[in-house]
Amino acid sequence: MEAKKLDIDIVIHSILIKELQPNVKTYNIMINGLCIGGLTSEVEKLLVEMEGKGCSPDGCTYNTIIRGLISNKEA
Repeated sequence: MEAKKLDIDIVIHSILIKELQPNVKTYNIMINGLCIGGLTSEVEKLLVEMEGKGCSPDGCTYNTIIRGLISNKEA
């Protein structure tokens, strides 16, 4: 699990260090990756970051989170 978290942290850091502003689709992809990796505890942090940067979650965002919680038996 730690390797997966590290990989995702590297991707997120790379996007932000290059001063790219992720849009809702980019965040949805990152959230989906966290869910697939079983890192649903990190999803909340990313969601807060997303909203803090002025990017509003959409229906796909919430569906992805719900599916991730269910598939990881957290819902």
